[in-house]
Amino acid sequence: MPKTEVRRSGYVLPVRVFLSHSQADIDVVRRISTEFVRANVKVWYDTMKLVPGDELSPAIFEAIDLAEVFVILVSPGSLRSTWVQRELEHALTLEARGDLHVVPLRLDGSEPFPALSDRVWIDLDSSDPDHGIGELLSRVRANTKPLAAGGRASDPDVRTFTDYAIETRRSANDRLIVRVDVVSIDLEERYSILSEFEFESSPDHHAPVEDLEQAERLISACADSYERKPGRALLGSGDVHRFQSEVIDGGLAFVMRGRVRRVGRASRGVVLFNVGALFSIIDGRST
Repeated sequence: MPKTEVRRSGYVLPVRVFLSHSQADIDVVRRISTEFVRANVKVWYDTMKLVPGDELSPAIFEAIDLAEVFVILVSPGSLRSTWVQRELEHALTLEARGDLHVVPLRLDGSEPFPALSDRVWIDLDSSDPDHGIGELLSRVRANTKPLAAGGRASDPDVRTFTDYAIETRRSANDRLIVRVDVVSIDLEERYSILSEFEFESSPDHHAPVEDLEQAERLISACADSYERKPGRALLGSGDVHRFQSEVIDGGLAFVMRGRVRRVGRASRGVVLFNVGALFSIIDGRST
């Protein structure tokens, strides 16, 4: 697998909570995730961050390694899942070293995993899920470091939080791949926006700078482009907006593929989201 470097900038913190689950429970996971990001707790789950073509195992284990809390949703589906079992085994190894805290969340009275039979459980009753999610959030907060909203907790006017990571790697044919992941959280609403951008260099790419410096130049070029022609997306709950364009940095050409997705509900049915503003934030032009 190509070597991967990750640089986190601005208001970026490591993954704080990893949600391990069966695909059958994805609706519950999304509801938990929405409440967590609204409470300014960063979460990670596989369908939120992985796209077709990603190598499943390395990406997931890396996310668990970065987490402070590992929440496992126990249900008939997860008890049958080989992947959930592998994730739990990895998490328990980290917990034994003092690097992670494992919290079991039981759905509809499911039997526990044998390795967790002596744990204090949180029950999520389908008739009153808010109570269980609130209890889970309290447990998570007790085991994570405080996170300032937008890096300026003392500012009462702050209503959004933006978190992003920049990753570079080389493909098998030595093309430069730059990936930018952004989560934008509206602290007054019940939704977040997940944005994923991937840049791929042309076959004859020979950049005169290091890969991460090239990534920063691409972000600056996108910020310039969007300042001239703003990019916006209308997003309903669950909507996905996809786009593709060419980005030129000097004599170097890159294909940019983007995906913007809204997670959770809002008081408004449709949200007008400024895609271009993300690049200005990352480039340090605005907050």
